Amino acid sequence: MRIVAHGKLREIMPEPVEIEVSSVAEAMEALGHVVPGFRPTVGKGRECVQIVGVDTMADLFDPTDREEIHLVPPFMGARGAVQIVLGAVLVAISFIPGIGTATAAFIFNAGLAMIAGGIIALFSPAPSSDHGGVSNDKSRYLGTPKNTVAIGTRIPIVYGRHRVYGHFLAFDIDSDQTVLLP
Repeated sequence: MRIVAHGKLREIMPEPVEIEVSSVAEAMEALGHVVPGFRPTVGKGRECVQIVGVDTMADLFDPTDREEIHLVPPFMGARGAVQIVLGAVLVAISFIPGIGTATAAFIFNAGLAMIAGGIIALFSPAPSSDHGGVSNDKSRYLGTPKNTVAIGTRIPIVYGRHRVYGHFLAFDIDSDQTVLLP
């Protein structure tokens, strides 16, 4: 199987690589051992690629008789630039004669909103998903129940019928450590 890199990936792998494998997943694993740029490094991870003709996980792991695999860099667009261009196109479309007044106003406002969002995206910091291990930051996403209070915080005991919202208290207890009381 011949692996060919396109675009920016040619900096890492300028020449096609010949590998004997039976699936695309094996080819990508072998490529990580043959080409140093595709090998994971501490704190950085692997190079992100798209494989032409592979759209599902089944395509990736199924045995194949392909002669060539083409790797292309993923389309990521400049942060906000694409949104600004699309917004400008919508603003220009709103001035085409023959479009209804309400439709033109809607398209114009949508275009302005896209331009403003693109400008904000250009100047806002890029989000980072590289935590490098355990993070003590509070999660902004719903996830597994965990302690929502710091150690030493008083937890009230409410008597009677009240509508209150409690705190998650997580203990490190496995099911084999529990004892049923009579």
